Amino acid sequence: MLNTPTSRTSSAARWSLWLMHLSFIAIIVGGIITYFHEKTGTIYLKMQETTHEYQEVRADQSFTPHPLPFYLKFEAFTVARHLPGRANDYYNLLSVRDGESKDSCWITVNRPLLSHGYRIIQASHDEDYRGVYLDVIYDPWGTGIAFAGMLLFMISAIYYFFAKIHSCFERSKKILISGQKIIKNTALTVLVTILVLLPLTPMFEGYLQPILRTPLLHLHVGIVIVSYILLILSTWHRRLLPYATILLSIGIILGSVWGSISWGTYWSWDPKETWALITLIVYALPMHSRFLPFLRKPGVYRLYSILCLLILLTTYLGVNYLMESKHSYV
Repeated sequence: MLNTPTSRTSSAARWSLWLMHLSFIAIIVGGIITYFHEKTGTIYLKMQETTHEYQEVRADQSFTPHPLPFYLKFEAFTVARHLPGRANDYYNLLSVRDGESKDSCWITVNRPLLSHGYRIIQASHDEDYRGVYLDVIYDPWGTGIAFAGMLLFMISAIYYFFAKIHSCFERSKKILISGQKIIKNTALTVLVTILVLLPLTPMFEGYLQPILRTPLLHLHVGIVIVSYILLILSTWHRRLLPYATILLSIGIILGSVWGSISWGTYWSWDPKETWALITLIVYALPMHSRFLPFLRKPGVYRLYSILCLLILLTTYLGVNYLMESKHSYV
């Protein structure tokens, strides 16, 4: 068989898909290690108080102390405000002492303290700002393996997109024109979404909660919304399905990274997370038609897509109004 540029491009796309599947295995393995070996707890400190241990909260609501490999001191607290009566962010100055060395670090809602494999996350504070509650997470192996899988997926996804773009230019004129129509519609959809979302961002910037003040908000939410639009369009244009599911996967991964930074965990089985995962799975199934041949039939695929749309609507709207979720910000 002649090794044409098109066949080489298709081979590259297949390899990137295999790497994506391998990355999911790494993420699952990391999640299993996290489930069994993650250590979590809480610290309460008054101003100028020092501690070298955290309290594990057990199932019966009792506390078990665990030592830290360093001393932690709460030195200062300040609130940044851009609007009267509304906090933009909370700045907490902590010092870490390990033997003779001492370092100080300001932590915020979206900027935890990392030391000796521990993540110290700002959780809450007293009304007079003289005391703070900190979450403690120790999970170097599980989180590390899961994040390595996420990074592998991102690299594979970028490689896949470039391989497919190159493939478009290698195909015949007829196929290229057909592909150009889909690409033009997709690009127009993405552009309209960006033009609608970006001007609205500064309008509400001053009203955002501190946890939402991060570039990950625009990346995570923007990519997820674009993926939702493409998933809807994939009901009529099946060729968009791989791109839509990959974008949704990237959006979920970015949300996991954000959750790890702000909440201390990259996956908490929150209803929004759970339904986003369900949406990803049901839309990914038609791409595995080798094992599910009935989904190759256009009529069956169209009916299946309608079911997928109902699940997508549940994820996008139903969770916000029918379920309690950490993703519901008002």
